[in-house]
Amino acid sequence: MTIEQRLVPVRMPALLVDGDVTLQADAHVSGSQGSVHANGDLTVATPTVRVDRRATASGFIVADDTWSADEMDAGQMPRMPIPQVQAADFQAEADYSLRADGHVRDRNGVFDCDSGADGTGCRDTIPPGGAAPLGWVFSPTAGWSLVLDHAVEATFYSDTSLTIAASPGAPGAPFRLSLIVEGDIDVVGTPTLRPASAIGIQFIADRDIRVGGTAGHSAFEGGVLVGEQLALLGDVLLAGQAVVRNASSVSTLVAATVMGDSAEISFNGTVETVAYIVTGWRENP
Repeated sequence: MTIEQRLVPVRMPALLVDGDVTLQADAHVSGSQGSVHANGDLTVATPTVRVDRRATASGFIVADDTWSADEMDAGQMPRMPIPQVQAADFQAEADYSLRADGHVRDRNGVFDCDSGADGTGCRDTIPPGGAAPLGWVFSPTAGWSLVLDHAVEATFYSDTSLTIAASPGAPGAPFRLSLIVEGDIDVVGTPTLRPASAIGIQFIADRDIRVGGTAGHSAFEGGVLVGEQLALLGDVLLAGQAVVRNASSVSTLVAATVMGDSAEISFNGTVETVAYIVTGWRENP
């Protein structure tokens, strides 16, 4: 017997979480696809939260009676499918791999280097990057950290956790960087980034992602795919889409998915993560 299925793509919202999510303070979900959906409960903790389109949940919406999304807000809505994306699926996109043993691997093999305390030890030796310092330093306990504002723009893969401690890029001149990580991504600097990868991915992490720069404005473009939980806090703008699988916690970096302070996700349908649902089938004997 042959079974034929009719698959239809599902338009994803700006923020999609396979579980619970909390919006608080002055969080803002904006754009032509500026919607949020939780496959669990959606908690709107403050009336100053703004959602330009729809706020929906497969569980309940917990909010003040005076709060509403601009277009629609409703609980008990159908679940949305979550793409089962993992970092290893995108390893071929990387220009460099930052390994848990402190080595750097590029597409031509392994070149050993001492990253140095200031990030200038490891250098890109392949044109057109020339001899620019990679800008990353390694710690056996903390993993890799980006510590230079002027470093190599590239897509990096890591089998350990990564931290962005520097603040590369500026408004109008974003730093091109994509991170694909088997561990956590922790942004403690205030970078202005856009994807280096051709597929428009900014961050993929199998565990948690935390963006918490409070010393200044942080800006990102493209897709953000999170295996466990996501925290967007501080003065941060994501011009793209965030999809959170909400897998059982291994990492302790983020306890629950939350968006707060003056964080904003602005999504107009570019670099969209697509999932499919079955809308019909037939059996052919």
